[in-house]
Amino acid sequence: WQAVFTCRFLIFHGTLFPAIWIRLTLKDYAFSKRKRKRIATLSDRFKTIIRPFELTIEKERLYQIYRKQFPAKIAPTVGAALLDDSDRNIFESHEIAVYDGDELIAFSVFDLGADSLASILGVYHPDYSNYSLGMYTMLREIEFGIQSEFKFYYPGYVVPGYDKFNYKLQIGPVDYFNEEHFSWESY
Repeated sequence: WQAVFTCRFLIFHGTLFPAIWIRLTLKDYAFSKRKRKRIATLSDRFKTIIRPFELTIEKERLYQIYRKQFPAKIAPTVGAALLDDSDRNIFESHEIAVYDGDELIAFSVFDLGADSLASILGVYHPDYSNYSLGMYTMLREIEFGIQSEFKFYYPGYVVPGYDKFNYKLQIGPVDYFNEEHFSWESY
């Protein structure tokens, strides 16, 4: 069975950190000039396809290359990460697939809800790290959300004191979920 993932704390290098869940309100959101330029430049440089998610050997191969850069334990396969090794997906998942010619160099997976979309997984080839393809696919997910008239985009969590996830704060003015008040507040 597939599961919905959530957490309140994470452990990195033996230290416990809080996971702070964030979201971006899409109504009246506009990309900055810099973000529009990034989207345009990379859209011209690479072929980008947005479509329903399909698990393929091509994605598994890229994931194995991507996975080698992480000393922390991450799921052994895309199938394990997204489908709990099930043969069917209970979520309405889509993907952004980025190609350099015929070679898949990045992909992200996002789930659609009633009024929101949530980024689930981003993968890129390390040889293309100077292109910031993870950020590019997030921007394209946001663009898809705006065009589809969704209210919110959920990029996951940030971890105060562990900067690895701070790139998510670059997308714009996000809110965070305040567990004490059970409300969304400006980050």
